Amino acid sequence: MSYPYIILFVWAFWYFYVLVMGLYRAHLAGRLTPITTALAIPALVVGYAMDIVANITVASLLFKDIPREWLVTTRLKRYQEGDGWRKDWADWICTNLLDPFDPNGDHC
Repeated sequence: MSYPYIILFVWAFWYFYVLVMGLYRAHLAGRLTPITTALAIPALVVGYAMDIVANITVASLLFKDIPREWLVTTRLKRYQEGDGWRKDWADWICTNLLDPFDPNGDHC
């Protein structure tokens, strides 16, 4: 896989994350109707599939570590419990890319 495809995948993965968090926010507010729930299911499935693929591939390359968990967020939380450069990167990713879009403001 060449770099442009990796960058495109990471960008799309982040967009799906933002979409899923928007759906989650609507769910928490009780605003999802049966039709919006049905329309959301494919995005949730694709988002989770992308999360698993990203964890196995991109996150493994980025963190130079094989996954012990299925999802990227779970991996980031594990790194945040440690120290060193992996913790620094996990903190940066969570603070700048994930937490702002989580309904609770604390995704990791």
